[in-house]
Amino acid sequence: REEKRKEEKRREEKRREEKRREEKRREEKTRQDKTRQDKTRQDKTRQDKTRQDKTRQDKTRQDKTRQDKIRQDKTRQDSG
Repeated sequence: REEKRKEEKRREEKRREEKRREEKRREEKTRQDKTRQDKTRQDKTRQDKTRQDKTRQDKTRQDKTRQDKIRQDKTRQDSG
């Protein structure tokens, strides 16, 4: 009888220990997922910013080219 009770206690302790380990694994996985999501979000933000900057630069360059062309055409007409 005493043996049975001790055995049951050991099993119960093992189950608790396994539950604790499982919980730790779950928390670690959640933490990793969150880190990955944060990183993905940061990367996306950086990419968006880079794209916006590039678009802005391209537009500025195009505007400048257009203005230069208009200026050249006007100069050509004036001299012609």
